[in-house]
Amino acid sequence: MKKRILAAFVAAVMALALALPALALPTREVISGSCGENLTWTLDTETGVLTISGTGAMDTYFWYDPAPWENYAITSLIVTDGVTSIGGHAFEGCNLTSVELPDSLIGIGEGAFMYCLSLQSIKLPESLRYISTAAFSMCYSLTSVEFGSGLEYIGDYAFEDCYSLTSVELPDSPTEIDEYAFAGCRSLISVDFGSGLTSIGEYAFIGCTAITSFELPGSLTEISEMAFIGCVSLNEITVSEGNNSFCALDGVLFDKACETLLLYPQGRSSDSYTVPEGVTSIGGFAFFSASCVEGDYTYSYCSALTSVEFPDSLTSIDWYAFCGCDALTSVEFPDSLTNIDECAFEGCSSLTSVKFGSGLTSLGINAFRSCSSLTSVELPESLTSVGMVAFAFCSSLSSAVFMGEPPTEFGYSVFMQCAEDFCIYYNEAYASAWAPNGETEWNGYPIALYEGPAAPSGDVNDDENIDVTDALLVLRYALGLMTDLPAIEAADVNGSGVVDLVDALLILRLAMGIIPSL
Repeated sequence: MKKRILAAFVAAVMALALALPALALPTREVISGSCGENLTWTLDTETGVLTISGTGAMDTYFWYDPAPWENYAITSLIVTDGVTSIGGHAFEGCNLTSVELPDSLIGIGEGAFMYCLSLQSIKLPESLRYISTAAFSMCYSLTSVEFGSGLEYIGDYAFEDCYSLTSVELPDSPTEIDEYAFAGCRSLISVDFGSGLTSIGEYAFIGCTAITSFELPGSLTEISEMAFIGCVSLNEITVSEGNNSFCALDGVLFDKACETLLLYPQGRSSDSYTVPEGVTSIGGFAFFSASCVEGDYTYSYCSALTSVEFPDSLTSIDWYAFCGCDALTSVEFPDSLTNIDECAFEGCSSLTSVKFGSGLTSLGINAFRSCSSLTSVELPESLTSVGMVAFAFCSSLSSAVFMGEPPTEFGYSVFMQCAEDFCIYYNEAYASAWAPNGETEWNGYPIALYEGPAAPSGDVNDDENIDVTDALLVLRYALGLMTDLPAIEAADVNGSGVVDLVDALLILRLAMGIIPSL
């Protein structure tokens, strides 16, 4: 009986097996194809290893003509000896964790490893000469790059937004770092430029917020004025011995002759700085320090500087030199200064006092735009050109005093959206030029005769000091020993409408420090 039951069970199982379709077991698939004139690719779909082999250059790929392995999971890349270049966008967006490159490799194409989010490190061969545009852009996990000794050129955006990259050590062979090459590398704390670098491009290190110092090599001859914008922790720049183009004084970058101040490090905490004697020019973006959006880079930083002292040798301040220096409260320019360029002091929102020298001839476009705390300016007789919107959006500015003739060049909207009671005042000596027929408007702005500044209350001799002499003068006037005072409008310090002994006593108490103010 038991035998019959067992036989029936076996027969049933066999019948069921014959009735079901055969189940295919997983098989290892290896696929391949061409990726260059003499190159082939082979992908092991089980391991995720892609191998490029043959001789010559890889094909370049595009979004509309992607690499043939685009839809496969690739974790490892092996490029064999004989391959000379990696094709553009060849491995963009691949989930690579390891890459092996051959000693035959000369170049890496545009966007070749762009957006490889899992790639943490890569060793570049000694044979590699160039890294093209955005080759490793947005490799967010990339912490380490080992450069070969044959590298000559690092292209624009090459390592843009490699957020985890902490250090860069270049060989002596590269001559150029192109624009935005290391932009947004916010963990970068150390850069060794090597000894052969000659040029650093625009925005090359924009937004590298962690780096505190740069040492520029002796070979460097050209550096963009915007190369280090947004390096908000930078507090020192040094220059290697033997450099014939640049020098550094107390961590501040100058040209070799120390005549042009090129860069004041943004991360400095000092509230004042004295520009050395002999400096003739403040370079573009030299003190630039602002809340800024530049392309895809957003950063916020405001300089601690409240004052800057300029030397008598200074002749020009270039564009954006002090743009966004929010803490700067006052500036006094020497008589030697002739030109203040475009946007030089734009957005200096704490600036309350600007004193121009007697030699100024030109104010650039947007020169003092949005200096919202500025209440008045006196422009020298020498001024001949005022760029458009030069004082626009200075919302507290109520007066602009022109000591000379109307500027021969006067841009549009120079005083747009200043204070509601804004007025241009002109020097009586040039009244015939400003208002030959008694006009009360010029270029759309109200104008009036300038009658000179009111003397500070108590400064009756108009010497810009309030002292015992002022008190004695008021005393003599109150006693009838004098019939007039140099600045009689400043004598009635208690506002009684009469200049008397009380006014004299108050001024004396102020001069002696008994009271803090009138």
